[in-house]
Amino acid sequence: MAKIKFQGLLTVEAALKAVERNGYALRFVPEAARTEAVALKAVEQNGDALQYVPEAALTEAVALKAVESDGDALQYVPEAALTEAVALKAVESDGDALQYVPEAALTEAVALKAVESDGDALQYVPEAARTEAVALKAVEHNGHALQYVPEAAR
Repeated sequence: MAKIKFQGLLTVEAALKAVERNGYALRFVPEAARTEAVALKAVEQNGDALQYVPEAALTEAVALKAVESDGDALQYVPEAALTEAVALKAVESDGDALQYVPEAALTEAVALKAVESDGDALQYVPEAARTEAVALKAVEHNGHALQYVPEAAR
């Protein structure tokens, strides 16, 4: 029995409909049809679909939409595309997403937003960046975060 090849049958319009229903369907969409519009639809439905977005379609808008849907999708954003706006949106959605923010991109605003969302996110703030304001905000949100405050600052 011969295998039938269906190359080139999936249009961008068909891909849009598929990912609108299930963002993970993006992994089966041919590269040529993985446009920014298709990527946006996919990550809007499921932020984790960002892992299947090709670099050419991974714009700040796509990254923002993905992390808005699921903060943990930040792990799939390449460092070069990780803006402060993307980091802020991710940690606002899920404070634990702070673990995916590279130290070079970790501003006090990002750290504050993360611990405001989840006080335990303080564990992902490098000690040198654990300012009084960040530590206070974390402990206000979750007393359990006190364990991540340096002894000398307690």
